[in-house]
Amino acid sequence: MRVGYYDEDGTIMTKRTLPYAICIVLCQLLFILPFVSGVCGADEPLRPLADKTVNFFQPLALKIETVKGDNVTLTGESSEKAVKGTRFDVFSEGAVFYHPVTNEPLGHFESHIGSVEITGVKSNGTVEAHLIKGTPHKGDIARLSKSKVKALFYQDKSVNWFLGDVYYRMLKQSGRFELIDTAIAAENTDALFEEAKKLGADLIILVEGSKKDAIMDEDSYLKQRIFWVSDRKEVFSDTAAISEAYLQEILASADIFLSVLNDPVLTYHMPIAYDLMAIGNLDGGSGVELIFSSGSNLAVYKPGVDMNKIMELKGDRMSDNVYVDVIDINKDGKDEIIVTSMAYDGARAFIYGVEGGQLRELWKAHGFLRVYNNKLLFQRYTTSEGQSGDVQYIVWDGSSFKEEGKIKLPPGINLYDFVNLEAATGDPNKKSEPAMLYYDVFNHLTVKDSAGTSIWRSKGNMGGFSREYTIPGPTIITEGSKWHISDKMYLFHNKGVAIRRVPLALTSVSLGYKKSYIMSYGFNGISVEENALVGAISGNIIDYTIYKDRIYVLARPMLGLNLSGILKGENPLTTNLFVYKLL
Repeated sequence: MRVGYYDEDGTIMTKRTLPYAICIVLCQLLFILPFVSGVCGADEPLRPLADKTVNFFQPLALKIETVKGDNVTLTGESSEKAVKGTRFDVFSEGAVFYHPVTNEPLGHFESHIGSVEITGVKSNGTVEAHLIKGTPHKGDIARLSKSKVKALFYQDKSVNWFLGDVYYRMLKQSGRFELIDTAIAAENTDALFEEAKKLGADLIILVEGSKKDAIMDEDSYLKQRIFWVSDRKEVFSDTAAISEAYLQEILASADIFLSVLNDPVLTYHMPIAYDLMAIGNLDGGSGVELIFSSGSNLAVYKPGVDMNKIMELKGDRMSDNVYVDVIDINKDGKDEIIVTSMAYDGARAFIYGVEGGQLRELWKAHGFLRVYNNKLLFQRYTTSEGQSGDVQYIVWDGSSFKEEGKIKLPPGINLYDFVNLEAATGDPNKKSEPAMLYYDVFNHLTVKDSAGTSIWRSKGNMGGFSREYTIPGPTIITEGSKWHISDKMYLFHNKGVAIRRVPLALTSVSLGYKKSYIMSYGFNGISVEENALVGAISGNIIDYTIYKDRIYVLARPMLGLNLSGILKGENPLTTNLFVYKLL
């Protein structure tokens, strides 16, 4: 795909240099870098636990001295390094094998004949062990191999995810373990043992949150338990005390982990600085199309290795699209494109369909459209309020589109501001408790229950409203009031989904955004569970859409500039499309 500088009408122009913009970027980087921190230089309270675990499985070879029933004694160099609970494989030496050219003896063939478990180490260096299986004899070799120990690592939900991940990485970086992850949500150790056997693991490493100190939080202690899979015997357990300062430092560095967890499966560098997007099946055939908006123009692409534009529609140069989505409103198997545009005369709403390979206008009105819960919603526009009046449904009656019914919304909440959540009551005979997640006038997310009581509010705002408008005052010298169009919100698996942005300067969004997230918000009946679906994208997420198990994110880099593109002579004013798989 060619990349260059495009004029607003889509005509390709020559590349240009941006020395002033580069200076701004460098200044911003100098401002930000002093605040970047991580956990690398901090005290590591998990390190002693990790070292103890690694030392427990330190490679070692000992020789069997005596066998009396199930009691075995072993001796050898470094025997003091043997650890109680460790299990050694026992090998019997066979015939000597020789170098094929020099005929020099290289060692003995060995056959695996059993295993023992260390029960103690005496002061004279003699190691005592219990016979697990086999019939070893004096002179046989008991060995803990240098090969990696295969272990199922399972982190209980009582542990802060990022804390557990730090410990997981410590064990993995030791090089002593082949750690296996699992997607199961185990309610007990029985399920873990079944999973471990299926995956061929020798050990289970289970980490949990511990409440050793009732005064401290659950995650103030990380508890580790290790089990042998073969007979379900617990090897040992120990805990590591975690200070609040260390936990906060890990959470402050969480962006690193979020970006690792959210690597896109596909990335496209779009040739035009698009502002909005949607995905749907416009022609009723196989596959889907991606719809993009720049200004008032629409472009439809067929995704593949590259993006292939298949159709476009030029809009009014004096207007600007503020919302794009799709819905099969007339139930003909083909999605229609839903557009809201702001023009000199206010908000305009359009429905477009594909006819003969071209986009055709099917309906228009003054107002706003939104696709929500597979329904098409409409709200009127007035010059005195912006979004105003009842929210209604737009339906197809078989021959035309018409307004039908109303949605009752609390005062001050408009078309784009909300999603409705439900929380399970735990009683199958009782209906789920409804709640509403919505943007308030200060760009915080808030949850109200069915009685209208506010039960949760986000700690910070979501990064400011990207589309804000002023209603003129009654006189020239009177300041007018403001209204806004909220960012796109989705309802996905009964969770609200929204964009959260972090400005470069916390007191202002005028300099742009340092990073952005796609967040999900679930209501459990008491509180709100907040999670990052996509985390720590550098710059500004300007729009997104969800299709099946994928989330499509349209983003621009910090300050809207791609510095590496400048150095390569490419267009620095880029828009990127990232495709993520939802976990």
